[in-house]
Amino acid sequence: DYDLMLLTSRTYNFRRATERELDLNGINLRDKHLLKQDNALDFNFHDQNRSDRVTYQNGLVMSSGLHKGLVLKEILAMLGKSYQTIYFVDDSKKNIDDMEEVWQKDDTTVNLFHYTRIDKSISKEEITQSNKAKFLFDSFLKTTYPDRSESFITNKCR
Repeated sequence: DYDLMLLTSRTYNFRRATERELDLNGINLRDKHLLKQDNALDFNFHDQNRSDRVTYQNGLVMSSGLHKGLVLKEILAMLGKSYQTIYFVDDSKKNIDDMEEVWQKDDTTVNLFHYTRIDKSISKEEITQSNKAKFLFDSFLKTTYPDRSESFITNKCR
């Protein structure tokens, strides 16, 4: 009976992988999506420090590391939605603080929950290696198996 939205700092380039992993773990927000099914938002956003692309589709916001409080406020404004109460759970203290900063002068009550039981021990080198591997794999698929590549792109391959 509640509207639900996942707001991730991941970039829009990771949408397919993120949706696939959510599906594999039994999380599907397509029926809770605040837009009509198969509709999406895709826009450039400036958050006080930088600009990047934000997408909202299937109940999932890919905010590309932008200020989550500002992104959420913008999306709700674009959708013409307002709420008396919002619950926000995040594993980053910075995101909790940013959300509090943006909503503290608003009539909306925002309940903030800082989730601290996630092991974040991953190095920048590992992230760089992962991004390189993804690029190489995607390039290989597009060149060698274009049909399979299309299956990955359209999320029809598991």
